[in-house]
Amino acid sequence: RLSKTHSLGILSNTEEGAFEWGIAKGKIPDIDWKSVVVSAHIGVVKPEKEITVLMYHSIGDGDWKLSVSKQEFKKQIEYLKKEYNIVSLDKIVFYIKKEINLPDKSVAITFDDGYKDIYEEVFPVIKKEEIPIAIFLTTNQEKDENYRKLRAKNLERLSQNELKEMQESGLVAIEAHGHKHLNLLEIAGDEKELSREIEENRNLIEKNLNYRPRFYAYAYGSKNNKIMRYIEQKGFEAAFSISEGLIRPGADLFSIKRVQVDKAMNFLLFKMRLTGAVDLNRKFIDKVRKIWK
Repeated sequence: RLSKTHSLGILSNTEEGAFEWGIAKGKIPDIDWKSVVVSAHIGVVKPEKEITVLMYHSIGDGDWKLSVSKQEFKKQIEYLKKEYNIVSLDKIVFYIKKEINLPDKSVAITFDDGYKDIYEEVFPVIKKEEIPIAIFLTTNQEKDENYRKLRAKNLERLSQNELKEMQESGLVAIEAHGHKHLNLLEIAGDEKELSREIEENRNLIEKNLNYRPRFYAYAYGSKNNKIMRYIEQKGFEAAFSISEGLIRPGADLFSIKRVQVDKAMNFLLFKMRLTGAVDLNRKFIDKVRKIWK
């Protein structure tokens, strides 16, 4: 029933199984969900504006699931350059605040963690094309247990000189992502540790780059209302999640949506995730997960 959907990379095996189980149990109507999902992804229902923030991690030809191959990244950038208005991250925040208007098909590009391949593979491309990006940087360089767990492929980190060169180009904003990339929900009960994870990260960026980060990205996307308000109280202007969806004026500034781009995303799905289909897909997957639980 859903084989075509799965073959497009739209549903995982687990999500596909959840649909089949839900239909069998009568919890989901037995209609042609395959057509519904595929139709959603080709943008049958188009919102007023399609404005998106993309989230990358690493560009390279290794087998890490969060990386994107060099060839695929080049193809994606060529498509964005041709079909979209690529904007800096602060313009997304201004748009949400209703301080500026953005044209339809606007997109901002972000990278999480701060791997060396951003300098080696991404920076030459954005310099040539004059494309702005933002890096949400973790500042801990020690090879502790959390570092090894996060970077199982032993990816090298950006050096201070590389960060400084990219920042001075005027194309790269360096923002906060936590010092040790800790799950904030797991340390929420220890305010001292929570504050240290956030403040040490921001203070090191400010010390090394003479810039005080304005925006924060939650490690693992882990947050709740208490964490969101805590980040706000710490003086950040906005914070970014890993929940997918389009950007809309008036949205919560401390739960801004991003679309993850990784090795599992083929080019067709990449293009679809930039459309209104991403919102319908998100609602779909959330419903499946509730049923699966």
